[in-house]
Amino acid sequence: MTIQYDEDLVAGWLRRFKWALKRMPSPEREDIVAETRAHLHERMAGGLTAVQALANFGAPEAYAGKFLDEMYLSAAAGSQSWSDNLRAVARFATRSGVAFVAIFVVLMVGSLGLGFLIAGVWKIFDPAHVGMWVGPRDFALGVVDHPEASRELLGNWMYPLCAAAVALAWFICRGVLLWAVRILAPKA
Repeated sequence: MTIQYDEDLVAGWLRRFKWALKRMPSPEREDIVAETRAHLHERMAGGLTAVQALANFGAPEAYAGKFLDEMYLSAAAGSQSWSDNLRAVARFATRSGVAFVAIFVVLMVGSLGLGFLIAGVWKIFDPAHVGMWVGPRDFALGVVDHPEASRELLGNWMYPLCAAAVALAWFICRGVLLWAVRILAPKA
């Protein structure tokens, strides 16, 4: 009776484990499940009950998370795609200070870059109200309601400034993500 119970318990745990690994390519997933099954059977052959053996592995979703983390970081470390790097670093943002700082910097610098992109495009459609403005009591980069109360400093130089700011934001964000992935990736 306990042998059947143990087998059913292990089979159910392995089913949940395999389901938790669904994002992993099939050949790798099958290898990991087979290896985990072998480890479980070794422990049970060594005298542990199924409950004791499974307790060492923890919840199947948590155990699968370790393999998925490694897969995402390995893919990001070997990739030049910013989306792979962002996805991998975001996955660790709540568990790693490095990832949290990287995501924070990407959000802040990316927002500034997006702001410059919007200002540059908006300048094309409303050049009389968009620019770098200085007045008696204010300084603004962007849109003003009453351009006659201020003086526009950049004119058409707004376009190269916005393009340079967007490019700089892109390179900073990319560099921060690559730095974070290098630190987080498992060392070979």
